[in-house]
Amino acid sequence: SGPTAWMPPLLPILYATIFAVAGVKTSAAAVLCCALRSLAGGLCLYWLQGWCTGPWTRRMACLLALAALSLDRLHSLCDLNDAWLINLGLCAVVSICLRLQQPSPMPTFYYFLAALIPMLSPVLTLVLALGLVLQAGQRKKEVLALGLACLVPCLLWGMRHRLVLGQFYPIKSNLWFDFVEANLLDDDGILTTST
Repeated sequence: SGPTAWMPPLLPILYATIFAVAGVKTSAAAVLCCALRSLAGGLCLYWLQGWCTGPWTRRMACLLALAALSLDRLHSLCDLNDAWLINLGLCAVVSICLRLQQPSPMPTFYYFLAALIPMLSPVLTLVLALGLVLQAGQRKKEVLALGLACLVPCLLWGMRHRLVLGQFYPIKSNLWFDFVEANLLDDDGILTTST
């Protein structure tokens, strides 16, 4: 029941699935993790290329993205951190907001992406909510449907936390863990590391 138990569930579920299929501490699991991270990086670059209009801006965007990825080179192949998944989620949020500006109907895939964002990061959920609010006047029905797709996982996690922990926390994150530790469990008035 430490802070990692409060992580948004998408990353632990992905890694648990890989380890269940390929085994723990096997070369097959390492290859699958590296392949997943590489595919996510490729998808980010693909999205980034699609947002740029000219060939020069595409090349510069690609170089900047590769330079940013190289900053995390020590962790890029051997660590199980969530930087690659957060980058992918940020690209998904930007893609959803850009897609709302197009006149054609929103494909179902984007509603699925909106439902995954709360399972990934509370910060990205706030960014998506802000993007939806800013574009609410243009396409109200689709913005409402995207907001509902984003709200359903929050409500499910909130109900789960209400049953298990006795409190309604809509998004699983360390923010709520710190809140509980600081305000609900420390009732002795002594300042500790959790406060």
